[in-house]
Amino acid sequence: MHLPVSQQRASAGSDVIVSAVANAIAAIDFADIQSLLDGGEALLRHAARPEHLRALLDRTRTTPGLLTQCEHFNLFDKIVLHEDRERKVRLRLHVFGGEVREVHHHRASFASLVLHGSYTHLLFGDEKYLGDPAGGLSRFQALMAQDQRPGSTYALHHAMVHATVAKPETVSLMLQAPVARDSFRIYDLTTGRRRDRVGKKQAAEVQEEGESTITAERILEISDSLSRWGLI
Repeated sequence: MHLPVSQQRASAGSDVIVSAVANAIAAIDFADIQSLLDGGEALLRHAARPEHLRALLDRTRTTPGLLTQCEHFNLFDKIVLHEDRERKVRLRLHVFGGEVREVHHHRASFASLVLHGSYTHLLFGDEKYLGDPAGGLSRFQALMAQDQRPGSTYALHHAMVHATVAKPETVSLMLQAPVARDSFRIYDLTTGRRRDRVGKKQAAEVQEEGESTITAERILEISDSLSRWGLI
């Protein structure tokens, strides 16, 4: 089957970008948070170039192996732009549609770059020192608060309990390190309700109300929004 010339060019362009992303991933020591920050920031800024981000989104939209890993949650979309299966590393795009108010840790360490909007970032400390407060959030006290705005980057260890109180239309890129645990815990900042989540591969079905898969049409809608915001 022969692709139209425009699609051939897009494919060739995304191949070059993916190759650069793969090389950058190979150079990162994901067990070293400084290496994750330094290498991750360079990779994320490369991927965030408008022409690169558009090419990666188009590739996800037309690649079933990536599209089936994309997920819609109640307040944000999670788009997998690249997966290094050998190293078990992913490059993801997060698009927030409403304010997210949750305390949680992660299954994997990661580096993040904010592209649009902003969020208040609250850090609570290492999970092993916080315990499991049966009363909800009463034992959680933020030890650091900061504003994450477009252009800011950081790397976070998977044991750090934090909250990202994101404003609507906030967009970020995330480089996810290899998964270090099977599940993670979330506390809703408003209600204190606790819930546990496992990775998509371990979940037999959606884990909570409001979740759904993302279609190619939804990727186009997200692309239109990113274009309006000047990101692609």
